[in-house]
Amino acid sequence: MMREPDTEQPEPESEARVLIDRANEVRASDHNAAIELARQALELAREQDDFSAATAALDMLISSDQLGEQLADEATGFAARALEHEKKTGNKRRQAQALNVLSGLARLKADCEEEERRSLEMLELAQTMDEPVYLSVAYRNLAITYRNRSDFEKALEWQEKDLELSQQLGDSGYVGGACMTLGLIHADMGNWDKALELYFRALAETEKTADDAAVASYYNNIGELYARRGKLDRALFYLEQAHAVSKRCPASILHAEVLGTLGEAAFANRDLVTARDCYEQDEQLCRRHGYRAELAEVLRRRAEMDVAQGQPAIAGDRLGEALVLSRQIGDRREEANVLRVMGELQLSLGETESAVEPLARSLELLRCSQVASGYELACSLLSLGRYLVESDRDGETELNEAVGIFERLGNSGRTEQARAMLDASRSAGAEAAATRHSGIVGADTTLRDIFDLLQKVAATDITLLILGESGTGKELVAQEVHDMSKRRDGPFVAVNCAAIPENLLEVELFGIERGTATGVAERAGKFEQADRGTLFLDEVGDMSPGLQARLLRVLQDRTFERVGARKPTRVDVRIIAATNRDLDKDIAEGRFREDLYYRLNVVSVTLPPLRERKADIPALAEHYVERYRQEYAKQVSGLSDDCLQCMLEYDWPGNVRELKHVVERALLMTQGDQITSADIPAGIRTAAG
Repeated sequence: MMREPDTEQPEPESEARVLIDRANEVRASDHNAAIELARQALELAREQDDFSAATAALDMLISSDQLGEQLADEATGFAARALEHEKKTGNKRRQAQALNVLSGLARLKADCEEEERRSLEMLELAQTMDEPVYLSVAYRNLAITYRNRSDFEKALEWQEKDLELSQQLGDSGYVGGACMTLGLIHADMGNWDKALELYFRALAETEKTADDAAVASYYNNIGELYARRGKLDRALFYLEQAHAVSKRCPASILHAEVLGTLGEAAFANRDLVTARDCYEQDEQLCRRHGYRAELAEVLRRRAEMDVAQGQPAIAGDRLGEALVLSRQIGDRREEANVLRVMGELQLSLGETESAVEPLARSLELLRCSQVASGYELACSLLSLGRYLVESDRDGETELNEAVGIFERLGNSGRTEQARAMLDASRSAGAEAAATRHSGIVGADTTLRDIFDLLQKVAATDITLLILGESGTGKELVAQEVHDMSKRRDGPFVAVNCAAIPENLLEVELFGIERGTATGVAERAGKFEQADRGTLFLDEVGDMSPGLQARLLRVLQDRTFERVGARKPTRVDVRIIAATNRDLDKDIAEGRFREDLYYRLNVVSVTLPPLRERKADIPALAEHYVERYRQEYAKQVSGLSDDCLQCMLEYDWPGNVRELKHVVERALLMTQGDQITSADIPAGIRTAAG
């Protein structure tokens, strides 16, 4: 939304203008009320030919995606009349505002040529004005125009001009918006480190303002980028913050977008309950308010989850609607994503020949859109490579290209998946293979005792139970035990028992037979995927009584049946379990089986919270500074004394995981050669006193 300069003279107090002024006043605190006031103002302004108020109302509705398809054509005609009217009056400010609206309306209707024409017209006008804010908006409109056309060279040129001018204006809101748009362009180009740096800079600038919507949007973009890199813990950290802020605007397009991104990250993290809840809310919002672009995305995302859960009929219906929507709005990238999932659906049904057409068309669309470095292209190459492998054909060219893209983007999980397919492997374990950790940082006496015990335990196949608060590093310890064991060359497979509902967790753990239900494909469970390796059962204390009984049997004789199977399957798996619950209390209250507890608790370790080993904070912080300095190629020497003192005085309720996120964010945000207390969240400085 374009903000008018502070020097703008007040508009005549028409009734519509009063409503617009009130909408601007409440926009930051009550988004829904502001939108309703803008709608009322637009209706009044159209009745009274109040072009200025109508233009302001349209600007607000377009930026919030609240205009609606049916009104777009009528609004375009009215905005064109407003432009001609202001040309006659000679009011350049209002001409610029009308051109900004016309550019936004063309974007809404996917009319690229009209969008470019109106944006260039606004630029020409802004260059004759003394107020640089209009020139900044013109630059950004052109950057967005060329980004939508995948002409990234031109998009960068105009957006860099916008950022330079925004910095001269000294307005944090404009600088934040300029950084974010520039970051989106770099993300599209595959320059993800640069994009992330710009996202954090945008967030830092915008946090100085009271613009909750912008803050939520920036958190969302940060989380989405981390999710695409496969760094799900970081993704969820930022997406949950985006969700908390966006809930203040519950009926907005922003809230719908955050729900969709959070759902996708939760699904990737196997938290199917959260994913389904987010997707359902997202879809309801989109249908209620007519958000077609977001509706196409959430339907495609829901279909991906349906395919994974063996529900092809539902997936097919959703993909059909998503394909129609993406074509209606001219979103070729989303159309390509939908076609890719259509191909994956056919592969899941064993219909390999039916998969080739949508997969090939998906690639064609992406290459024609010039997104040759993009994440979507790599995903389509991976799916086509899978089709070729399952058809006993040569998919080396496609899979090598996918490996190159995923590797450059830093998604180690997808890279390994593509490499596994290069070896013609159809093992589901390849998808779950985890990146090896380099060690646990800490010199605390308690930790040293734990390390000594772990080295002894690692040499055996004894079952290990890891206890401790969330964020203390239980999965890291499990990975270390695996890496030190004789099973180190086998798979390490992790599953979060608290994130998956009982009926789905059973399939996740034990697999399912083909034909168990209509359209269900054969699928190996985590126990089979972990054969000759290690299975890490995180949050085992949240497992239902029925699954506890099945787990007990596997621990006793190392056999189980897939869901729908009659024959038992034998596996050679080492079990490591973890929980943050008080299992003794759960046993006393009948929530956890005592016999299972004794099977799991052959050897146990309790990881201390970070607040009880503060002497390790300097080493941990420096460890993460070094790690992220290399990852993001930042020239940062370390932490200042005042920053380290704040960290030592803070209690770290999120433990090591929270410390890791704080160091990463601080390193990306700092403008100096050292991280200072100004670079860490204000809450830590305040809590530290």
